Amino acid sequence: MAGVVSGFFVIAVIVTVGAFAGWCNLLGPQGRFVLNRLTYFIAGPCLVFVSLIKSDLALVFSANFAVAALAGLLTTALAAVLSIAFLKQDLPHTVISSVSASMVNSANMGFPIATYVLGDVALALPVALWQMAVFTPLFQSVLHSAVSGQRPSVRALTGTIIANPMIAASAAGLAVLGFDLHLPAFVIEPIDVIAGISIPGMLLAFGMSLTASRPFSKDAGHRADILLVTVLKLLVMPLIAWALARWAFGLAGTELYAAVVLAALPTAQNVYVAAARYEVGEEMTRDIALFTSVGTMIALMVIASLFGA
Repeated sequence: MAGVVSGFFVIAVIVTVGAFAGWCNLLGPQGRFVLNRLTYFIAGPCLVFVSLIKSDLALVFSANFAVAALAGLLTTALAAVLSIAFLKQDLPHTVISSVSASMVNSANMGFPIATYVLGDVALALPVALWQMAVFTPLFQSVLHSAVSGQRPSVRALTGTIIANPMIAASAAGLAVLGFDLHLPAFVIEPIDVIAGISIPGMLLAFGMSLTASRPFSKDAGHRADILLVTVLKLLVMPLIAWALARWAFGLAGTELYAAVVLAALPTAQNVYVAAARYEVGEEMTRDIALFTSVGTMIALMVIASLFGA
């Protein structure tokens, strides 16, 4: 339980610093914009690349990877159906809200939780690999198509991969793993240093965004989306992950516990970064990340008590 509290404390402090910087206007009127661009185009891709090349390709074929993938896709599909049927949002907003229901904070929350709660950081790698190598490219491609109006195609997907630094970094990292390449330290070290900017940069930008407008504002018109996505993220997705892990893949013990815990993590800040990049549902994703970050603390404590951890 101490690991859960520790992970949330780190995030809360950085977000608070960002909110203070935004309130004081320390970085000027373009500060949040610059931080978003920095993390999206430079630091984020570096983080994706170094995380992949330091991992084990065999994890891609693990049961936990399959659980993360299926739980994520099923939750996304359910969120999209409910959003279209009841909330009547346009396609770009439907895409961004659906992904918000299933994209977990696998880096700056997943790794600390895996280390201090589950006892093994490797248990978080399948989720991180799924999101970095498959789900993020897929999500970015669909969002790009929804915003630009281009029909999804192999040519369009290729163009998106080339134009999107996150997707290109995922492809490069998988290539290094697949071909078992050993890059020299002087090549990896500067990339690793830049990657260190990504997580605090995202959290600072997120904190700064909290001062731009009131969270859960009625005027924004996204309260129903926020509540729906929060319920799906913190309740439905962990239940789907538990059912898949227990009954479809026969997981038990620590592996089953890990699958449920990681599925209950809050919405990742990179969804907010993507929303800011494409100027779609920025306030909505910010509030979803905030609500799920607060609610996850309760969800993880409930899960821990149910599993006797």
